[in-house]
Amino acid sequence: MTTPHNTPTSYETAHRSFRDIERAALIDFARNAPVAMGFGFMDDAGHHQDGHGVELWINGRFTHTFALEYMLGNESVSDLVDFGIHTLRWRLRDQQHGGWFSSILPDQGEQAGLHKTGIPFDQEGSRKAAYAHAFVILAASSALMAGHGDAQKLLDDALNVFDERWYEPQHHKVCESYDRQWHTSEPYRGINANMHTVECMLAAYDATGDSELLNRARLIVDFVLSQASETSWRIAEHYDQQWNLDMDYNRNRPADPFRPWGATVGHGLEWARLTMQTACALAARGIDACSEAKRKNDMAGRATEGVGCDNAAGADIPKTDGFYIGDGKEGVASGVVGDVNTSGTPVAVNPVVAEGAVRSEFFSAALELTKRALADGWHVDGTPGFVYTTDFDGHPIVHERMHWVVCEALNTANVAQRLLEAGVSEGTQSMQNAAGALVKEFKANQVTWWDYAKKYLIEKPGQWREELDRSNRLSTKTWVGKPEIYHAYQALILPDIDPTCSFAAALKHSC
Repeated sequence: MTTPHNTPTSYETAHRSFRDIERAALIDFARNAPVAMGFGFMDDAGHHQDGHGVELWINGRFTHTFALEYMLGNESVSDLVDFGIHTLRWRLRDQQHGGWFSSILPDQGEQAGLHKTGIPFDQEGSRKAAYAHAFVILAASSALMAGHGDAQKLLDDALNVFDERWYEPQHHKVCESYDRQWHTSEPYRGINANMHTVECMLAAYDATGDSELLNRARLIVDFVLSQASETSWRIAEHYDQQWNLDMDYNRNRPADPFRPWGATVGHGLEWARLTMQTACALAARGIDACSEAKRKNDMAGRATEGVGCDNAAGADIPKTDGFYIGDGKEGVASGVVGDVNTSGTPVAVNPVVAEGAVRSEFFSAALELTKRALADGWHVDGTPGFVYTTDFDGHPIVHERMHWVVCEALNTANVAQRLLEAGVSEGTQSMQNAAGALVKEFKANQVTWWDYAKKYLIEKPGQWREELDRSNRLSTKTWVGKPEIYHAYQALILPDIDPTCSFAAALKHSC
């Protein structure tokens, strides 16, 4: 298999220009987000939406995104990074009981002193949530990598609360939520909160070098892959507090924004990317990304902690059937399929890390998750787009198309493409041929999904429609407005950075 070419094609050059322009427009739109007490929940025009507080997960995402933009050389967002860090350290922090409120009032008038804690938006806003806490860690990690002076304090605080309140070592996963005083834990455990925990653990590992954070990410990924392998690579997300699967949870709420019933197509794709990036982080340490069961077997008789589970040098590349979604479906541009490097000017990927990741069990599982999500989710109801959820036989339940699913599809395909390009330089000819075929398909899919985004999702530069119906018209069934830019922003920058580590680490060139 040949390595990526170094001279961009005309398509690559144009696509890179589009991404740069769109990224700048996205940041300009996001400048509307600040309100008195933090980043607000934006409507279609960029104004704060009535009925929403200043929400913790939104503020974590904005702070993370502005930190990345600062690292890309845009110093004009430095005040927005400051604003986000201050909001997370003071306004959303519960100074009385510890942890962070889920949401606070957007404007508290004279009560809004510089270092005053916000007032919970409502009873639900006073609760503590692991899902939102993950974005505090992500934001602090990215801001630390960007060199913000207060980021270390925020990260230390967030990791301490994580250890004390959220992480359940007996399960190697996080619990879901607590009341304000931390008296009662919700008797529910969810994969969504644990997915973003993996994301923030990888980012915090890159920021601190603490290998325990990477190990926690690995154990969560291993659990999800083990469970998904038993449900045809559809991810079951809902459990009780002892981690017993609850297949009926929220059956009457299939369009729930955070805990929908059924299998969430976009989460299959997001887990695939995070699984590949976990494999890369492990490979960079010389550790194979494999199942815990295999690791324990392989560790028997070994004296070196954390090493083992080695794959044979001739590990197979999975079959390519099921990844190409072109074939008459909208968006594949003629003359570019098989000759598109969406990276623009290619960014070098460490071939040793890529090879270790590609030959791992985790990478194979990530491809299975991707294959299932594409088969179940893309263009399955007569029009282009990814459906939101399916049942566990793959039948669509909620046909709405969320913008974030397309973004995660783009990210996953880009990571897989570039790992295969860099990681399969040796081996049998059949292996290289199989990898080359996968690369071609992942490239073609990215062209299709970018074309879809341009046609249906991007209303105007920097403004992505949050949700569409099955006919690709604006929908508000689950989401209203344009509350955040995190997914779109990451999809716009990933092709230009190293995909083997967290976004901030890649921008700091420390993968």
